[in-house]
Amino acid sequence: MAEPLEKLLRVPVSDLRVGVRRLDKEASHYLTHVHRAVVGTRFAPFDVEAAAEGIATLTGSDGGQATISVETVCESSALPKLRLMLIQAFGKGSKIDGIVRDATVLDVTDLWIVSTVRSAVTGSLDTPGRRQRWTKIAVEAARQCERGNIPIIDGVIAFEAALELLKSFHGAKWLLSPTTHRKLSDALSDHREGGVALLIGPEGGFSAAECALAEGAGFLPVRLGLRVLRSETAVTAALGAVASFRER
Repeated sequence: MAEPLEKLLRVPVSDLRVGVRRLDKEASHYLTHVHRAVVGTRFAPFDVEAAAEGIATLTGSDGGQATISVETVCESSALPKLRLMLIQAFGKGSKIDGIVRDATVLDVTDLWIVSTVRSAVTGSLDTPGRRQRWTKIAVEAARQCERGNIPIIDGVIAFEAALELLKSFHGAKWLLSPTTHRKLSDALSDHREGGVALLIGPEGGFSAAECALAEGAGFLPVRLGLRVLRSETAVTAALGAVASFRER
């Protein structure tokens, strides 16, 4: 009897398709050296960019590259079950890179990077280079945590434009704020169905005018705890809280 897909070793593979092919050196090393797979070993290749997975057999290894035979390909079984949007203000330096990584691992489905009054955005807001780098980071993170796909990443978007687009979002919309009395944990306890959209500001937070705009667009202010957190710390803590409630 064939081994169930969920019990097979998962190996990240690019451009997954049925047929015989050679793996790149990174995937080959992971399969044959890290996990000591031998010819005849069946495993589950997965392609996070195509949100696909399958069943394959190792048929050979030569010069550090493995040859495999992919028998089946289907939609990934490791996809997020909740629509979770993160609307994150652009930050200084490489802050967004770490946020993209954590957002991917913690099952964010849509990641929008927005420009605010206190964002450190220079030059054009929307540049392909930024999105390409963030997508590459998301792919690496999804492969590492064995997530079946990557978030849809967009930005940098003007704050007001993002709020306008979010008017049609069906689900809870929460604005992280250290000054409100309502806790994120209480909001999560009251949440019954639909998706979640989290709006998180830059270093220094949103301006009073931006907070008013967000509340006018349906965002409910919530706080994480007693401390004022750095933006990247707040992201990880908030997404971790959502993940813990999702598993209940």
